[in-house]
Amino acid sequence: MKKFLTILLLSITVGAFAQKAKPEPMFTFAGKSGSKISMTWDEYLKSKKELTTADKNVTVKSFNVAILNVNGKDSVYSDYSNTGNVFSRETVTAIEKTHSAATPGNTIFLEAVILNKDGKEVKTPGMVIKFN
Repeated sequence: MKKFLTILLLSITVGAFAQKAKPEPMFTFAGKSGSKISMTWDEYLKSKKELTTADKNVTVKSFNVAILNVNGKDSVYSDYSNTGNVFSRETVTAIEKTHSAATPGNTIFLEAVILNKDGKEVKTPGMVIKFN
């Protein structure tokens, strides 16, 4: 009985301290994944301006793009909603206008990303994209 309790206690302790595997990224943008990425303007222009998933059973339902425009001391955020996995024309135009200000450090945030996985909506962490 004592041996059984020892084994039970060890298995509970090991389970409590076991590290969980890092989940695979749910989507990529321009072939990049992670919570923070950086890219050049040329990389952005060459991209398809869409979020892609590695799993064929997962699709992007919607997402928001928040644009941080850094102009000297002032910073202005603008939000744009997108349905599906492709940036809307309005979003692309806003990103291009922001970049035309030619201020390094302009950042876009992919937020409120909602995926369809096995018929269920799944909220997933977004991504921060900083232009070099």
